[in-house]
Amino acid sequence: MIKYFIGADIGTQSTRVIIYDAAGKEISRGSCKHPAMVSPQQGWMEHGKYDLWEAFCKAAQQAMAGYSGTNEELGGISFAYQSTTLFPISAEGEILYNAISWMDGRTVPEAEDLPENLSEDLKIASKTAKANWFKRVKPEVYAQTDKFLTVGGMISFMLTGSSDESLAGLLNNWPVDKPNWAPTDDDMMFKCYGMEKTHMGKLVMPGTLLGTVTQKAAQLTGLPEGLAVYAGALDKESEFVGSGITQPNKAYITAGTCTIMVRVSDKYVGGKFCTFAPIKGLYNYPVAVGKGFWIVSWFRDNLGQDLAAKASAEGKSIEQLLEEEAEGIPAGSNGLLVLPEWMPNLGLGHNFGKGMFVGFDDRHHRGHMYKALMEGIVMQMKQGFEADKGSGILDEVSELRIGGGGSQSSMFMQIVADVFGTKVIRAGTTETCSLGAAMYAAIGSGVYKDFADAAAHMTSDTDVFTPIPENQEFYSHWYEEVFSKTYDTLLPVLKNISKLTSDADIQFFL
Repeated sequence: MIKYFIGADIGTQSTRVIIYDAAGKEISRGSCKHPAMVSPQQGWMEHGKYDLWEAFCKAAQQAMAGYSGTNEELGGISFAYQSTTLFPISAEGEILYNAISWMDGRTVPEAEDLPENLSEDLKIASKTAKANWFKRVKPEVYAQTDKFLTVGGMISFMLTGSSDESLAGLLNNWPVDKPNWAPTDDDMMFKCYGMEKTHMGKLVMPGTLLGTVTQKAAQLTGLPEGLAVYAGALDKESEFVGSGITQPNKAYITAGTCTIMVRVSDKYVGGKFCTFAPIKGLYNYPVAVGKGFWIVSWFRDNLGQDLAAKASAEGKSIEQLLEEEAEGIPAGSNGLLVLPEWMPNLGLGHNFGKGMFVGFDDRHHRGHMYKALMEGIVMQMKQGFEADKGSGILDEVSELRIGGGGSQSSMFMQIVADVFGTKVIRAGTTETCSLGAAMYAAIGSGVYKDFADAAAHMTSDTDVFTPIPENQEFYSHWYEEVFSKTYDTLLPVLKNISKLTSDADIQFFL
């Protein structure tokens, strides 16, 4: 009898493999931090060829070491994974080049043989699609490439030998028919993306059986030979399912490395960036703060190192101590503002964005900086949300669910409730990503009939935060009169910074 499911979360900084029971309770886990990415040139970001696979193997071994059930009770494994990171794979199964990360900023000149009436999406794809970079800059690698795989595609390929991919795992680098939630046969689209049709495997739905774990993969991972491997989906998309959202017109914030508000809709809105949700027919419209809680980690590592010993002695995290320092600081951090653009926010057209603190005076200390950083992250999500009002996506949020590591911060949760003026629910686990992946296996194995059924049995809520009226009123003015004007006001200065320092990662936009 099937009792357990495995969900793997392959993120930017680490991989977690977690075994859940049919009620969504964690049974055992393994984790492995990824080696630092390499940057051959400014603006380029690459994972070592086998870094993510080796991290998955180690995390899977740890999870299986803590598992006391039988192999027959394991219903299968599925994945949630970072988007747009691309692997070129040979017909013999060799990874031919470092994986180009989603954080990578390299581009190529626009091809001369493309028609002038291309859509904006295809114009951008012709310059930024990573397969195009291989085709035009590394032709020797391109010539050997049999398949261009996603992170999830690479892991499932290593486990099973199948190069089939989840349709819900494709974004930006792979040509698909978004309006119809389907693969595409459009020759021009493939040309713009720099791919041959043979470079893509069969596209299937999340929860579709891809194959079973081979003997070789079992030896490397500790997973049982013959374990069912099911198609997964992107990490942020998986998180909303893992939080319990299965219907349109709701929103979810994943407070992770890339902090994103995901709005779930059953409408395709042309001209607006969206991804396939794990549930067929639904689209996810993200509002992203590119380095989100990565900036919080940056702050901790650079400005909170002196708290390490105290944190260890008190059994707390450094982030918890920083939050304690911020207790009692009013909304607006006594006039200290953060623009959280440690990388340019291209979704808002902030091509010259820089991270900045504005408004220091002698009242401010580290706690103010920490709270202002949280406020800046939330304010920028609101700015992206406001930019889409009237588009037909989602004009009002009646309920927000939040997961990811940042959801452990009650200060962050309350700021979200105050800024958006709505009820905010903390998901029952911070590991909504891996739980969503485990749900794909639970559905694929037939234990649950669909996502609503799986969510009813496997997800839960904890705390609920409601807006504090005076904070809500303040943040409304703070956003309209200060934050939303900051980038445009400083744009001439930001352009000069870029010009004088020759920032290679944004030269494409100059």
